[in-house]
Amino acid sequence: MLVLFFLRFLFSNEMVYKLKAWQGTWAYLKSQSAHAQYTNVSYKHHNTEIDMPLPDSYTIKVGAIPAYIEAMLAAEAPDRFSIKFLETLEFSSTNDRLWIGILKELGFLNTDGVPTERYYHFLDRSQAPHVFAEGIKEAYTDLFAVNKEAHKLDANEVFNKLRTLYKGDKKDTVIKHIAKTFVGLCDAADFPNPRKLLVARKRKSMKRTGRLS
Repeated sequence: MLVLFFLRFLFSNEMVYKLKAWQGTWAYLKSQSAHAQYTNVSYKHHNTEIDMPLPDSYTIKVGAIPAYIEAMLAAEAPDRFSIKFLETLEFSSTNDRLWIGILKELGFLNTDGVPTERYYHFLDRSQAPHVFAEGIKEAYTDLFAVNKEAHKLDANEVFNKLRTLYKGDKKDTVIKHIAKTFVGLCDAADFPNPRKLLVARKRKSMKRTGRLS
């Protein structure tokens, strides 16, 4: 009887230990599964690609960009920058109409063609080149992310960069037009030179302290 009781006691304790072991293993596996799921979500989150602006508009009349800009500066801002308004500026070619799409991407017009605050700032001739540069940097954010001085690149260099960034979404002929348009826009803009800004601030500080007459 004592032997039988002892065996039953030993067996019951062993089962308790096994049960606890199984519970511990199950809890561990659940925690590992939860951790793996969390890690996977976190990984996906941190590796989510964030789309940056890539221009769609271009002009095949790159040489006309300075004329477009001058005509805009010489005229009052319209209620809506339409094809009809463009014709009043003496640009009646169908190719000239592409300029409207470019202005929208530069942030000068909203989707309905209504001039934005940037357009009105641009009308100040002393600020126009700087405002134009701001619009270019926003419209080509992805390009400037690759090269902070993208405005100094030539058309072939811009084409090569854009070809990589578009990842096959556009044909080479279109990318070439966009690259040439970018260079033409940059030629009409005035991008800030960090070194010049530093010198200007230093001179201003020296004048304020009386060290520069």
